[in-house]
Amino acid sequence: MALSSDILALSTSFPSKQKRALMEFTNTWGDGKVFDLYRTLDRSATTVSRLEIRIEGSAPPHRFVLAYLTNGPTYRFDRRPETSKPGTLALETFAGLSNRKAADDYSILNLEDVEALKGTTHCELDLSAPPNTDLLHVFSACFSLSQDKKAREYALLKYNCYFFSWTLVMIVARHTLPFVVPSSDEVIERATPNLHSLTDSLTDKIVDILLNLVLNTISEFRVRLGRSIIGGLRKRGIIGWSLPVGAVRFVLRRALKYQLDSGLRSKLKQKTQEQLVSSLKPMLEELLGQRDTAQTIIKVDKRLWIDELVDDFRPLVGQQLTRVLWDVILNIISPPANVTSTEINEQTQTSTERPEFSVRIKQGLIGDFQFVKMWNDALSAALPAAREAARGKADPSKFQDSQQLHSEMFNTAFKAASGAALEAAQKVAEDTKEEMNNPKRDDMWKKFWKVWDIVWDSSRSKAEATVVQVVAKSLVEVVGNNNKQHFMALISEHRSQVPEARRLSIADFQNNILKSVRTAYIQTSEPYVASIQAAMGRAWDISKTTYRPFGPQQQSE
Repeated sequence: MALSSDILALSTSFPSKQKRALMEFTNTWGDGKVFDLYRTLDRSATTVSRLEIRIEGSAPPHRFVLAYLTNGPTYRFDRRPETSKPGTLALETFAGLSNRKAADDYSILNLEDVEALKGTTHCELDLSAPPNTDLLHVFSACFSLSQDKKAREYALLKYNCYFFSWTLVMIVARHTLPFVVPSSDEVIERATPNLHSLTDSLTDKIVDILLNLVLNTISEFRVRLGRSIIGGLRKRGIIGWSLPVGAVRFVLRRALKYQLDSGLRSKLKQKTQEQLVSSLKPMLEELLGQRDTAQTIIKVDKRLWIDELVDDFRPLVGQQLTRVLWDVILNIISPPANVTSTEINEQTQTSTERPEFSVRIKQGLIGDFQFVKMWNDALSAALPAAREAARGKADPSKFQDSQQLHSEMFNTAFKAASGAALEAAQKVAEDTKEEMNNPKRDDMWKKFWKVWDIVWDSSRSKAEATVVQVVAKSLVEVVGNNNKQHFMALISEHRSQVPEARRLSIADFQNNILKSVRTAYIQTSEPYVASIQAAMGRAWDISKTTYRPFGPQQQSE
């Protein structure tokens, strides 16, 4: 940004000194000449019909705000340095000298003044203000900037005319378009398409969870037992058992995934979609009817940026989702109650193409048919057992915090799954004992039973993080795109661009402001942009807290 841009703007676009009035505020809302001026105005002359951000034509440009009153003149609001000496600005900007307080001012323009401005400036943003927009809202934005220790100073590369103009319009828009608590139907309408798009990725995650469950168990057995069970293996099994664990996992993952993709994945995908959609509506109906939710809406109404609401809604959504999450995930990965273990084995061992291929790989890497059947039956028994043990027990009110809840739920599900899987595996070993006819094999299984363990907590953590984000984001989208929060705007980013009339939501409007922030400053790193957003947010918090309407003709004490 050229150092001369704001200085040049002073001589070309600012009103004369006779028309400019410095906005000086005390620390008390309602005190000072600015508020005294407002009190002299008729009530009918304080309504704002339009707000404009206009750009003076130098490069880079100078921005200022015009507030058009319905039955009155037009007010112009500018930020400029207290003195416009280039050397002083350079030292403040690059030599680390402390900044001076900004000389924010306003001027009252007649029709001729406005027409003259239109010939020398470019309108970047033209907002049709909501009917309840008042000049006092604009003064409130100016007052709030004067109360922030950082934002009230003039900084050429940060708290400049750009920042001033955007903050004024943002604060006025938030005053006149408050956040609205959405209904469950509104959230579902927005969340369902996202859930549809989520199904594929969530199905992939669950497939990975199931694969890792088997692979981690096999790997753990190999690490713990080593060569101590070699005597109970056949020759082919000894070769597979002797390979590096990483190599076995690599090949076995592909063999198992080949089976899952061939038949189970499509059923798993359908089940995932059904579980997510069916659980969403009752969850949201209870969530949005809670007293805590209303209190959260009051709290987040202090937020300026719509995207920040995710941080406020996520705990609420997470707590409510916890009630149904374990049932949802365990229902997804568990077979239907009327499907027998034999049918599951047939599904997991049969594919539509080359049915023997993956089975041969598994038998080579895991062991013979006894091993394969043991893993199938153990997994088939573990998941339904975990589902039944954990069903309906995830009640946040019964636990001190979410960590304790999830720990208890995991222990409950883990214990049930582990016990059922062990029982199923032992049954396979016993049922096939005569067919194997190998005493060393019996000793081998005893070693397995001593180190029995499974790992599958990832199913809970991965699914929870994904689903919470989708629902929380949908809540935010509804708050920011409510039909009652739209207004008409003309947006023209460049002088050569034909203005385009748009119906904007508060979320759309904020996204346009954020786009301008990212393109107007030299530093566009996210931390720098975030600091600009944070400063605007602080100003809004002050404005929201201090703003109190008062009638015209009422003099300050």
